[in-house]
Amino acid sequence: MDNSEQSDATFVRGIRSRHLHTESDLRDITVHTESDLRDITVHTESDLRDITVHTESDLRDITVHTESDLRDITVHTRDITVHTESDLRDITVHTESDLRDITVHTESDLRDITVHTESDLRDITVHTESDLRDITVHTESDLRDITVQTEIKYQGQGNYAI
Repeated sequence: MDNSEQSDATFVRGIRSRHLHTESDLRDITVHTESDLRDITVHTESDLRDITVHTESDLRDITVHTESDLRDITVHTRDITVHTESDLRDITVHTESDLRDITVHTESDLRDITVHTESDLRDITVHTESDLRDITVHTESDLRDITVQTEIKYQGQGNYAI
């Protein structure tokens, strides 16, 4: 698919699955639904600039897998799973209710994770092997668990603090 054929936004009502696969130059994915979007899977090998998913009910799973250059993920929903091997710049999650699980796994260069919720944030798990810069969690009620696991690989002079 070339850029002239792809739409900036995909509006979906009442479908069970949405699969997007590309090897190059997918600039923006926007999925908006009010009911019953079960699965979103995005797989790319290069240059995925933005993913935005907004739903009002029943979004079960989001999986994003990329090998390079995933710039931004913004999701408003129940479950988020993000796996990348390089250059994940920002993850922003905003919800007002019922965010069950966030899992982020990366091997390099995870710059920022920001989670904002007003109610019922059950679990946040962040696992990284290098270069975890910032984690910010803001909630007004019912924050159950936060787990952060990191392995620091540092060579050279100077101080290194977590």
